[in-house]
Amino acid sequence: MTAKASRPRSKAVRNKLRKSYRAVQQQIARTLDDVRQINEQKVLAAFSAFYQRQGEEVAKRFDAIAHSGSADTMVRHSFGDRDWTGEMLEAVAEPLRLSIVAGAMVEWNTFAEFYDVYADAAAIAALSKAENAPPSLNVDLPPDVLEGIRKQLQATLAMDYWSKVNETTRHALHASIFAGLENGETPAQLKARVRDVFGPDVTRSRAANIARTEVTGAQSAGQQAARDKLEEDGVVSAKEWFATMDIRTRNQHYAMDGKRVKPKADFVMPNGERCSYPGDRRLSGANRCHCRCHAASVPAWIDGSGGSPKPKPKPRPKPKPKPEQKPSIAPTAGPLPLPVPTPIPPILAPNIPDPIDDDPIPGFKAVRERAASMGLRSFHVAVKGYPRTTSSVDGMTLKGFTERYHFATPQEAIRVANQVLDYLEQQMKKHRGLRGLLSHANDIEIGDTSVGNGYGGFYSSSTGLLKAGVGGGPDYVTQAREGAAPWLAGGGAHYNLMHELGHAVDKAFANNARFVLAGRQPSKYATMREWAMAELSEYGGTNDAEFFAESFAKYTSTAYDGSLPKDVHDYFKKILATVDD
Repeated sequence: MTAKASRPRSKAVRNKLRKSYRAVQQQIARTLDDVRQINEQKVLAAFSAFYQRQGEEVAKRFDAIAHSGSADTMVRHSFGDRDWTGEMLEAVAEPLRLSIVAGAMVEWNTFAEFYDVYADAAAIAALSKAENAPPSLNVDLPPDVLEGIRKQLQATLAMDYWSKVNETTRHALHASIFAGLENGETPAQLKARVRDVFGPDVTRSRAANIARTEVTGAQSAGQQAARDKLEEDGVVSAKEWFATMDIRTRNQHYAMDGKRVKPKADFVMPNGERCSYPGDRRLSGANRCHCRCHAASVPAWIDGSGGSPKPKPKPRPKPKPKPEQKPSIAPTAGPLPLPVPTPIPPILAPNIPDPIDDDPIPGFKAVRERAASMGLRSFHVAVKGYPRTTSSVDGMTLKGFTERYHFATPQEAIRVANQVLDYLEQQMKKHRGLRGLLSHANDIEIGDTSVGNGYGGFYSSSTGLLKAGVGGGPDYVTQAREGAAPWLAGGGAHYNLMHELGHAVDKAFANNARFVLAGRQPSKYATMREWAMAELSEYGGTNDAEFFAESFAKYTSTAYDGSLPKDVHDYFKKILATVDD
């Protein structure tokens, strides 16, 4: 039966329906979140069991081969010709099907009440019922919706993504074995590396990422399968993007909140990507992974020329700095004493066997050797289509980031890598203490432009893994002016890298350097954020760690003009043993 799509007559009724509609969508969001968590655990269990089987088989094959030759040969023999992708799909097909069915049931049961809405009272009653009771997952779905579920599951399992999951594992194994060969490790150490790649911490992190991403996409696909039928019957006439609004919300998704399109039309994201719903398999990883948004159907008699107005957006939540135990610093009129660095062991160049004829990045051997001669523990590049070679194997190492982070060719990567090393050599000559402080950057990986939407790099204090996008014009610094602070204290091709190296320098002082710098806050500023907004940058006001990294990046910029606060300038000059020009 086709629902009557006429809008309710009175303005008061329309306002009540709009208000109730928001409450219904919140109820749907809670139900979807509850169901998602249950199905995530099912997918997580399926993936964890798969990774365990895969790890046991690969380790068994690796133990049986001669541990000589290239990393590529070892990986090829260890993986063999087994259809790992097929086994993976067999393991996850049923929990993904249940996720799609759950999404369809939530959508169908909510809006089934809206069939035959002919009067104001009936419309209000239907919404009131949906508002006060969570959607049931025990409903009979019409044949059209069941067919839609079948097609959605078929399309989900046909994605190239699944084969890439195994390719990521293969690349991680290759990178770890290569690093072991590069360091001259024994067969026993190489075997341990293989087992580490499939260790529970690493595989659970990957499995959790996949579970969250795929269950969200599957539930949304199920909702869309039901929505297609609801539109044909005249029950819904639009769908609306609902974002989970908190500090983890991506800029792209924050901008999409409240956007409406026709039920079978595509949402168009600010960066131009198109999708039928959040978690759509057509989206890039940057917009798909870990997404918590959902698309909400809009009843035909609410949507229209008057529509349900989007509420005024709330101010975007600001990240709260993690609480840290700060050392008590007594007020003093003079400058605070410098922290005493923790002893830094001598930096030894990696034991590189000669020759290396199977570098994963063709032609990159000379760059690695040059970086080692400069005292850098490990230096890497991200190149499209080539394995990642950082020795730290964790979720952040394996994460793909955005396409623009990967250099297009090895030749381009080698050219930029040598430019970066030229830049770091120049910095080490000017700041003689920098070389020793960089011992806490165990793995440095550079890519093109930035590692993701809205951020240019990151540093892991636990593993010493550092990633930074490089590229752009010459160095420049910015100035905070009264009433308007720049977002960053500078920019240019190497600013992201120097900012993340600032975190590594802070780590060299056991993270106490940031607190000493914070202790130099002038009394005229009530908070560090206020100080940063007036004399550094907006991002520098996020917390003590970012204030330190921003100040470091500005101080080491080749365009630095001495404009940092005097106490900050003098502090870095001392700890970096800067040579005056």
